[in-house]
Amino acid sequence: MRLLRHVANALVYGEGNEYNVAVIFPDFDALKSDPETKKWVKDTLEATLQSAELKDYLSTLIIAHVRKSFGGCEVPQKFLFTAEDFTLANGMLTRTMKLKRANVLKNYKEQLQALY
Repeated sequence: MRLLRHVANALVYGEGNEYNVAVIFPDFDALKSDPETKKWVKDTLEATLQSAELKDYLSTLIIAHVRKSFGGCEVPQKFLFTAEDFTLANGMLTRTMKLKRANVLKNYKEQLQALY
């Protein structure tokens, strides 16, 4: 998913559930520069993520991209779009810039569960 220019960071989750879901941190600069998405861009990423049309568009792009490489059960079916990036400062990344999956899940657990 991070290979898509619109996605800066992502985490897929689905442990013990019927299908996978994903936390997506969009790349705001890519959204602003893309003619397809800039019609939905507002002053901030938080305001931009209020657009249901943008979220639907990004969801469709992500699903199409992931289906090229993974089987049907591995493809996320629903998405949580967040304006908070995964960083060292907020404890979501290690010093070597690897995702701290447990911390991300702890932070977004309730919102992810709401997607089921």
